[in-house]
Amino acid sequence: MLRLAFGRPWRQTEGMLRSIMDLLGLDLPVPYHTTFSHRSADLGVATALRKASGPIHVVIDSTGLKVFGAGDWLHEKHGGKPRRSWRKLHLVVDPDRCEIFVSELTTTDDGDASLVGPLLD
Repeated sequence: MLRLAFGRPWRQTEGMLRSIMDLLGLDLPVPYHTTFSHRSADLGVATALRKASGPIHVVIDSTGLKVFGAGDWLHEKHGGKPRRSWRKLHLVVDPDRCEIFVSELTTTDDGDASLVGPLLD
């Protein structure tokens, strides 16, 4: 029920419970978020997260991520020019609630501006 009260996903609810236990100085086990998810499916309780009551402001940004693989180890061991493999992670974030609404992982061929429309849909 904490998830519904605070309108957070299971993973964040698990983290909040762990923080509460730490603050209270209790050494009680907290179930993993997957346990919450599996057991809540049998409850039949509506688990819709809080909906925005009006317009919201979002921030759209992207960052490059290096993909590591076997080629990197070979380069470290034997030298030579490595093949660099990159991906771009595009995010739509609500800065007020620190919540990620949309994420999209693409190749570096896709530009930031070309994904603004699809990310907002």
